[in-house]
Amino acid sequence: MLQRLQTDKEAEVRDAARVSKEEVDKTERENRREDHRDSKEDVEDAEREKCEQAMLDIAKETDKTERRSKLRNLLKSERDKGLADIHTVNVRQMKTPLKNKVGCPSLPKIAVANRTPDNKVAAMGSSSLSSHRRRL
Repeated sequence: MLQRLQTDKEAEVRDAARVSKEEVDKTERENRREDHRDSKEDVEDAEREKCEQAMLDIAKETDKTERRSKLRNLLKSERDKGLADIHTVNVRQMKTPLKNKVGCPSLPKIAVANRTPDNKVAAMGSSSLSSHRRRL
């Protein structure tokens, strides 16, 4: 827009456009210089962020250690509970005598051969294998 006014026919308009352009250029240069410098507020914000970041890091580490200790305690209590359950099951199993349960067939009796003094087989005992076969 200023370029068009600088090419105007009237000298007065061209002079006003030139003065305005100089003011705009001066303002832009000042703004660029200020952008490169850190303002007082920016410096304070940076320091505050550093302090806050340190506090955040400490809080994170504290949370991590608390979570780890809670998890460790939970795992320990679960392990202790599991060991207690296993211990009670073992004690219960030890208290019950070893007997044949109803419905569980016992193994067949083995026939014992009667031997004579000269170490020959004389006859089968009364509980022979053949009597077991008859029962089945």
